[in-house]
Amino acid sequence: MISNRSLSATVALFSLLVTASFCEAQTSTAINRAQDYLDSKNNAKHIIGIVHMGADLTSFSYVRRGGVTNHSGESIPGHFYLAYDYEWNSGGYGETRLAFLCDERGTIYEVKNLGSSGVLQAPFLVANGTIKIIGQLLIEAFREEMSTEELKQVQRMVQNSDSKGLLEMGIGFRQTLGLR
Repeated sequence: MISNRSLSATVALFSLLVTASFCEAQTSTAINRAQDYLDSKNNAKHIIGIVHMGADLTSFSYVRRGGVTNHSGESIPGHFYLAYDYEWNSGGYGETRLAFLCDERGTIYEVKNLGSSGVLQAPFLVANGTIKIIGQLLIEAFREEMSTEELKQVQRMVQNSDSKGLLEMGIGFRQTLGLR
């Protein structure tokens, strides 16, 4: 006869295994969702077109995946980053490595520059310099697709010349629409 203690331990172990398996499957789905977006050449061109405005994408590749931590250094459960290398040309060859921070659903919410060979074409430099000029045109072009809060956020980014913030918002918008 099985004791209550043995039965309880078996049920607890089974529950732990099922939960771990579910979390792993959920993480795999999230990773696939983010990678599907980032592995698209059209999306890579969009990304490099803002990070290094005026540059042409020559190639890009997945580098690695890792966990995401908060400002206190604590791991954020379910969140991960995907790092990609981008090679580009703007009157000369350049390389940039970017990390894309993703939530537990695989939605990209932040872009971090991990390094770049660009000096005159430093990440976001040209875009920040021109964003106020073309920002209003972009706002007018997408006004009907944005909520009131999104519109205010974009207007704030244009006013502050925040091309990185606009890229992150654009990625979220394009990812939600399933653009590849």
